[in-house]
Order: sequence, then C-alpha cells, then structure tokens
Amino acid sequence: MADYIYKTTIKETYGLPESWIALLGEPDKVVPNPHRRSQKSKLYLRARVEALIESRRAEYEKLLERRAARSQIAQRVMAERSQALVAWAETVEIRVAPLPEKKQTLEAAARIEFENFRINERGDFWAELIMSRNALIAHVRHNYTNYHRLLSQMEGKPGIGMAYQIVRERINTAVEQRFRALYGEGWDQFE
Repeated sequence: MADYIYKTTIKETYGLPESWIALLGEPDKVVPNPHRRSQKSKLYLRARVEALIESRRAEYEKLLERRAARSQIAQRVMAERSQALVAWAETVEIRVAPLPEKKQTLEAAARIEFENFRINERGDFWAELIMSRNALIAHVRHNYTNYHRLLSQMEGKPGIGMAYQIVRERINTAVEQRFRALYGEGWDQFE
C-alpha cells in the first residue's frame, strides 16, 4: 500500500515551504478534507517528498538552518514582549473608585448583582449567595476598579497569563487595603 502524506504534514514535519512543494508538481491523490467539507486535502507520496529532499540535500540543510535561526529570533522577541508585559503589570496604576461608607451597602449591591447573574445568565436558580471575603472583593474588582480596562490592554499579548495574575493580585490587595481603611480590621466578617 502506498504511503501518502498530507501537504500540511510536508510543511510541518519536513519544513518545506510552498516553493518546494510546487517542485513536487500535482498531488498524487486528492481526498475530502476531514475537517472542512468544502475543501479538499492534497496527498503526496512520501517517497516522492523524500526523494526531492535527498536530491537537494545541501539546499535543504541551509533551509532548516535559516528556519531555526528565524525561530530563535521569534522566541527571543516573544520572551522580551512577555517580560515587558509582566513589568507593565507590576507597575501599572491600579485605581479603586470611592466605595460606599457602609459595608452593608456594598454587600447589598454584591447580592443584587449575584441575583441578576443567577437569573439572567443561567436561567435557573442556584443556592443563595453566601457572602464571603472573596465574593465581596470580586464584586469591587469588577465594578469599582480599572480591572476591565487593564485586561483589555493585555488582551492577545504574549505573557498575558503571568501579567493577568499580577494585575488581579495587585487589584485584590488594593481593594483589601481600601476595605481596612473604610471598614476596619473586621471588614471580612459577615452576618
């Protein structure tokens, strides 16, 4: 039985660019694409692909070296961008809007928000919200800080995972400090 390989495999496994694949000529077989019905998959005999590589071995080695060099540069750039985003996350200004003077007012707003989410988003009913330290911090983080603006500035950038954790932790710390200043040390005690 003939050993066929996909055009994508030629690119990914063998590292051949389109210009080299064009040297192979027409595909040996065209079959329905298992992932996209509207497209066809092009298959080439593995022996033909390997024969092409062998006939141009020196050129192929240089191609792989250039690709490796470009890959190293790209990885270095991604690492630099990731480090820059993390540095930004560690220094960006965290803003917490003024909070209600009474903790009960803030708790009530958090409960209302939870009830609206529980009814509008889920369509069914969960158990009652048990007000906790984390629930109150999350409510303030989402409604009284620049959290969402900061997230939108990080979106799609390398290093977002680490930067997100840093920003979230910094905001949570700022919120806790604001709670202590406004409501005293027992701010995380609930009735």
